[in-house]
Amino acid sequence: MHANGMKRSGSGTGRLSSLVKNLKTGLFGALFIMSKKISSRPWQVGANTIIMFLQMLAFVFTTPPMTNNFKDTIAPVRFVVGLFNPQRWLPFLTSTFYVVLWFMAVAWVVTFLALMVWSMYSFVHNNFAVVFPLRILRVMGQLSAGILFMPLVTLLMGTFQCGSPADGTWSVGGYTCGSPTFLAMQGVAVVLSIALYFLCSMFALVFYDSNPLSPMLEAKAHGRAEFVFLSLQVVLVLTLNVFEYLINQWIMIAVMIGAGVVWAGSILFFMPYYRHTMNTVRATVGRRAVRQ
Repeated sequence: MHANGMKRSGSGTGRLSSLVKNLKTGLFGALFIMSKKISSRPWQVGANTIIMFLQMLAFVFTTPPMTNNFKDTIAPVRFVVGLFNPQRWLPFLTSTFYVVLWFMAVAWVVTFLALMVWSMYSFVHNNFAVVFPLRILRVMGQLSAGILFMPLVTLLMGTFQCGSPADGTWSVGGYTCGSPTFLAMQGVAVVLSIALYFLCSMFALVFYDSNPLSPMLEAKAHGRAEFVFLSLQVVLVLTLNVFEYLINQWIMIAVMIGAGVVWAGSILFFMPYYRHTMNTVRATVGRRAVRQ
């Protein structure tokens, strides 16, 4: 009996080891295939950089405790940068429309996950019946790990503002914050946010043009700085968008300054881009975000 138990235990360990190996092979294999045809035009790189800068400025100029420190003369600036933070859309949207946006964010992340699972399965079994889902996954991955990451996490985690002083959506829309249905929605939001962060981190760390002779402006040696930026966005969203009503103003200021310093510092420390102009631009954007 002892020998049979040992055999079963060994068999279970072997299956688990095989499963982990297939997951790793499928994940990195799929990302490797997609990274073979990365391309971005200069205007796309410029647009992405500007949008990321405005998203960071939106935290500075539109977080409620911070707005008291600015003069009314910059109200137009606050309005413009606020367009890049979904949390500041609330005064202009009906609760129904905002809830629709939440479900759209859920659908986006679920589709992203489904395509990733399909590509991993296809790579492990060496059977890509069709190729167009890979193209869709490539685009969704680039957008999700780039300019859509902060809006997606903000929308998903917005369910945790239900019943708070900042709630202008859920309670008004007739949702009961402590109901089983709403708790399930919050659970879905947490799971999808974690999955999104994991997948986007994989894209940031693996999915990039690593050819030093590439003509692409964003060609780089590694994706560590992008991973740091994704992590900073999670901290900023949770601190300044989702749980802002629970956090002291001075802690918010410290988080914003720290995020800007770490963002600029990660670029200067890692120097990821082959073109030093890109390193300079990204580091300058981070420094400007701190100086505001």
